[in-house]
Amino acid sequence: MNEPLVSLVMPLRYAARFLPAMLDSLQEQTLMQWELLMILDRADSETSRLAREAADHDGRLRVLENRGRGIIQALETGRLNARGWALGRLDGDDKLPKERLAQMLAALQEGERNTVVSGAVRYFSAAGSVSPGYRRYEAWLNANLRNRRAWRQVYRECLVASPNWLMRRRELARIGGFRGLQYPEDYDLVFRWYRRGFRLKALPEVTLYWREHSERTSRRSSYYQQGSFFQLKVTRFTQLDWSPQKRLYLLGAGQKGKWAARVLKARDVSFRWLDRYPYQAGGARRKVQDHSLLPLEALEAGGQVLVAVYPPLPQRVALNTFLEEKGYREGFDYWYL
Repeated sequence: MNEPLVSLVMPLRYAARFLPAMLDSLQEQTLMQWELLMILDRADSETSRLAREAADHDGRLRVLENRGRGIIQALETGRLNARGWALGRLDGDDKLPKERLAQMLAALQEGERNTVVSGAVRYFSAAGSVSPGYRRYEAWLNANLRNRRAWRQVYRECLVASPNWLMRRRELARIGGFRGLQYPEDYDLVFRWYRRGFRLKALPEVTLYWREHSERTSRRSSYYQQGSFFQLKVTRFTQLDWSPQKRLYLLGAGQKGKWAARVLKARDVSFRWLDRYPYQAGGARRKVQDHSLLPLEALEAGGQVLVAVYPPLPQRVALNTFLEEKGYREGFDYWYL
């Protein structure tokens, strides 16, 4: 068998319902020189049967048992067995446009070293409708990736959809592969790219049809709930961008602010907590998690700010103006969570 140009790793557990459609879209790719490593992670019998039958009919498909347990170990098992020049990840419940692999590979081959290629996503659902929240994330993700300053939003949301990237396999190995990632692992991989100075190269075309359904792991597992995301991203901020020599401000006392404050306190990071409404009726200072709130006017120049609110655009522009008039720059001195 010829060596594949692209290796794709797909962890599988309960995927029987959607796996045939994903495999059909993969086998319809205009690029033929690929391999798919399907990693069975305590997969149910029907998923295992479908994967093995598909591999019997197409030599580009390989089935492996997870060397460990869980998605991170499954991804690493696939990486260690991959042979392609480029490597990416797929999930068993999505679908791919026919040109996906050809477009991503060409962009990667043309790109500089330390590049990750992604593209636009489009949610779809067999039920016919996708929630407004997912549509907002789709729009934010697609717009932000096209922005040359995408890394400035790294603490806001995961910048790259987990089954929608391609990079040089050797470069992934050089930064540790998937070893040592924390859940949510797709977001932590993005932080690993960020830490190592990788470039994000976005294709304008849709390269992933992202299936929305109630059985998605991101809906069912506690690893992918908002509290886990805040635990990860605020921890990574303290490791990657926080400067102990500067005063840290946390802006916003809603649920996001409370999650962020809990992580900062657990890591013994001192901060001042600001809120638009820091006083109770009668003028008494509000306290949240035993932390006194200060008005926005208490923000001084020369610090760092974590913004734990994301208001509508007009208010966000006003907030950005307020911060920038104090000398703060997004992605350097202040970051949205």
